[in-house]
Amino acid sequence: FFVAYTMCSLLEFESVLKNVVNPDKNIRGQAEQFLEASKANANWLVPALLELSKASQDPTVCHMCVVLLRRYVSRTKDSLFDGLNEEIKANVKTQMLARVVEPQPNMIRKGLAHCIAGLGSIIMENQWPELLPTLFAIIQSGDSESKATALLIFSTIVPHFTDAMLAAQVSPLKDMLSFAMQQQPAMDVKIAAVETAMQIVASLKAPRHIQAFQQLLPLLIHVVGQALHDSKWAAAEKAVQSFISVAEVAPEFFSQHLKEVFAPFLEMTSSPNLDENLRRLAFEFTITVAENDPKTVKKVPQYLSASVPVAMQMQLSLENDSDWGSTPEEDEEECTSFDFAVEALDRLAIALGGKKMHPVVSPLIMQYVQSPDWKSRNAGFWSLSQVAEGCRKEFKPLLSQIVPLIVRGLEDPHERVRHGAITCMAQFSTEFAPDLQSEYHSSFLPLIMQRMADVPRVASHTARACINFLEGADREDTEPYLDALLTTMLQQLQASQHRFVSEDIVAAITAVAAHAEGLFEKYYSTIMPWLTTVITAPHVPRPDRMLRAKALECLGRVALAVGKSRFAPDAPSVLEAMQRMQTSNLEADDPAVPYLLRAWGRMAECLGPDLGHYYQCVLPHLISQVASKTDITITDEDGQEAEEGVQSLTISLKGLGDKRISIKTSELEEKTLACGVLSQLLESGYQVLYSYVEPLVPVLVPLLKFAYVQEVREDAAGCFPSLIQCAQHQNPAMVPQLLEHLTTNLLEAVEQEPDASVKGAQLTALGAMLEKAPHGCLGEGLVATTAKLMQDALTKGWQARDKLRIQRRACDDEDDEEQVDEEIEAEEEVMCQAVDVLTTLLKQAPAFLHPWETTFYPQFTQLLNKGLFETRLALCALASFLESHGAGAAASHLPNIAKALMEQCRPDHEDPDVVQVACYGLARGLSQGGIFASHAPAAVDRLGAVVQAHSKNTDWDSAVCNAVAGLLEAQEHQGCEAVLPVVLTALPVKGDEEEAQRVNRRFVALLESGNTTLLGANNTNQVQLQKICKAIVGTSDVDEATNKKLMAMGI
Repeated sequence: FFVAYTMCSLLEFESVLKNVVNPDKNIRGQAEQFLEASKANANWLVPALLELSKASQDPTVCHMCVVLLRRYVSRTKDSLFDGLNEEIKANVKTQMLARVVEPQPNMIRKGLAHCIAGLGSIIMENQWPELLPTLFAIIQSGDSESKATALLIFSTIVPHFTDAMLAAQVSPLKDMLSFAMQQQPAMDVKIAAVETAMQIVASLKAPRHIQAFQQLLPLLIHVVGQALHDSKWAAAEKAVQSFISVAEVAPEFFSQHLKEVFAPFLEMTSSPNLDENLRRLAFEFTITVAENDPKTVKKVPQYLSASVPVAMQMQLSLENDSDWGSTPEEDEEECTSFDFAVEALDRLAIALGGKKMHPVVSPLIMQYVQSPDWKSRNAGFWSLSQVAEGCRKEFKPLLSQIVPLIVRGLEDPHERVRHGAITCMAQFSTEFAPDLQSEYHSSFLPLIMQRMADVPRVASHTARACINFLEGADREDTEPYLDALLTTMLQQLQASQHRFVSEDIVAAITAVAAHAEGLFEKYYSTIMPWLTTVITAPHVPRPDRMLRAKALECLGRVALAVGKSRFAPDAPSVLEAMQRMQTSNLEADDPAVPYLLRAWGRMAECLGPDLGHYYQCVLPHLISQVASKTDITITDEDGQEAEEGVQSLTISLKGLGDKRISIKTSELEEKTLACGVLSQLLESGYQVLYSYVEPLVPVLVPLLKFAYVQEVREDAAGCFPSLIQCAQHQNPAMVPQLLEHLTTNLLEAVEQEPDASVKGAQLTALGAMLEKAPHGCLGEGLVATTAKLMQDALTKGWQARDKLRIQRRACDDEDDEEQVDEEIEAEEEVMCQAVDVLTTLLKQAPAFLHPWETTFYPQFTQLLNKGLFETRLALCALASFLESHGAGAAASHLPNIAKALMEQCRPDHEDPDVVQVACYGLARGLSQGGIFASHAPAAVDRLGAVVQAHSKNTDWDSAVCNAVAGLLEAQEHQGCEAVLPVVLTALPVKGDEEEAQRVNRRFVALLESGNTTLLGANNTNQVQLQKICKAIVGTSDVDEATNKKLMAMGI
């Protein structure tokens, strides 16, 4: 019965295949079941598909046959070829090759080509010896369609050649392609030869093979030129696309002849009468080479001089659309020539650097922004904004000349030019923060407020630019403008008839709240009713969902800014509304979904354990998201675009063909967000979250090695200290075992982590976890393992840094030097974190004291004065030793430690970071009281000198902050009352949040005690003290208890 069921006639089988796409679910299911059952009789199924792909009159059936055939004869999980008997295998191979030269629709021809390539890539060497000779013969004597098909097969199959096969075939392949490009009259064959050549080059690895194919470059370029001459735009586009694909992966293919290669492409780019899409593709090719081989491109004469004017000219293609001012930018999905051009300038500036770009682009920008034509002025400002990142070094000393240009643009009579100038202001606010904000706030902030009342599109853009400006601004500079700024925003929020403007205004208010911190309290009663109304609405129409999402974000920021006591009365209604949203099964595309999770994180940060039962509302969802399995699929590369929300990577695997590895980016984004919010909730509510420790541990530990997103690995590790806190708060007996388990897994992850930034974050988490555990909790064996791993991290760090330094000395390019410098910095940061772990062990693990004194302490003292970073690292270790064991083991080393600290604590030091650590160490010594008394006078002199020399130098903020902390320790523990006038000159301090909080605690305590030195004779310092208090209240530089004291004083 089964055989009869599967071995039906071709006519019946055709009917089955038609039913596979039948809209009726039952009919479709039966057809799929039949097809699945037929796989058991592959000796019938495979020939039937091959025959029907030719015999059927239905194009859909023919296409389905070749798609299924490819799946069944290629090496996939569905492959049936190995199960065929030898006779049918031979017939299938023969018939497929015969079909290459037969007339047939293009879609079927391509499908069969992929079938042949898929099978040939596996068996051609041993089981299909006639394949390559047959394809060579077709290219020599077949018709144009057959030749193009044979070339397509070659382009797919060559990447699967073994090295031996490739070495044997390089010359024949090169001759074949040369023949196809020179001797064939048909343009489609020539273009197929270009595409095949480029596909082969993109798959080559050995330099000698790439060099061999470089001899084809003149022919490849000639074919492109011929297609242009004959106005074969589609053919030329295909060829140029293939050039781009090689530029992305093997730019060295063009390097030796780059000037000659670029010449026709630059000519195409600068030809205004050429097809616009083709112009962009030609430009895209040269840009792609520049991004992937900048060293060589920098040597091409006049490349930027030819390219930059074209990019700016392309921006003049704008139309004066009367509706432009009332439409949101997001509605414009098409990439226009303007969009392409501004991105091109950005990419070129970043790839080739400001040293090359600035001399070419700056004169053109000046010319454009001064033009009487609004399109030119607009292009000038957009160009200025786009090259700012790449030309940062060159533009920085020119800000005094550039800012007036931007200011003039912000007042331009044409709305599009004002929009371009706003873009420029936003970009410069990011690139040159905080200097631009500090120097030019009085120029920009009044105009920001004016432009928020502009046409809707400009108003919306201004609100977003305001966010950029505030993120890099100092509150002292913006405070005089906050009243007017918030008033303007609230007026526009109430007056606007455009939803997109309201959304961006709310986002800007969010930025103001984050920036103003405690100062936002005076605006709380004005904005809160509006926000509450938006999020508590029982029904939100789809168009208003983003506004609700932005209101959620704003609520979270406002709550953090004003603090728990101010927010508490409104918290119940807000939290109830958030709970309703959380439990209402919001649609997957509702923008409120991620905003709601972030809002829960901020609510937890604001309310801490007082968030209470609402933790149970959101934590199960977060744990589910964090624990969800990442959906990764591996399929045959079929040339189709990936579905929306899926990121794909195509790779060639020998013996398996081209494979597409796909992963749902939406799932990764959800997991990443959930990990980040989970970390926030655990840190803020550890007192009430003990019940989640046990289920969370097996979920978080595997994520330490989550390969796809580094933030997940970082946040998973970041949860560990809070897990220890949860257990310590409610079940201390559990902590030793939990600490051992988490530490063991975290050490293993650190050892295997390839990314330096992630490794640094994991080490930070390890140190924090050890810090929060009870003293002496970590077992001796794990203490030794941790110490060894930190020693290994330091050793590898020094080795990696030394190699990078050698590499840097060999750099002949400024951008390469910057890249190496960043890598050196990452390695040094890992070493800093390793030292932090060691010093935490010193404080928390008694078993570590002996190895510290015998091994690590001598190592660190030897680092002193060997280099700035080495010295800073050594001082960190010595300062921590002094802090944790000043009255004990460190006492015998005190003279040497104090000497080392004071040698580096001087105002004429070349590195303020080294001075900062030295100041910190002296502060810790001064806090020890009598044991440091003999060193106190010299220490106070050193600290005072740093404060007096650099209290107004922002580069020294952190050093001055630590120096002031040291002076206050001297006042409190050494009786040095005379330091207070010096301290007063430097307040408020900034640059080091932890030390600033320490300084402000002591400062407020002195105020409370009525310290006469601080207050001054007859309270002469009162005005200054009030100004300091006002500057620090509600900021992150003041802890919660100190902030309450300030508020109680009426600040």
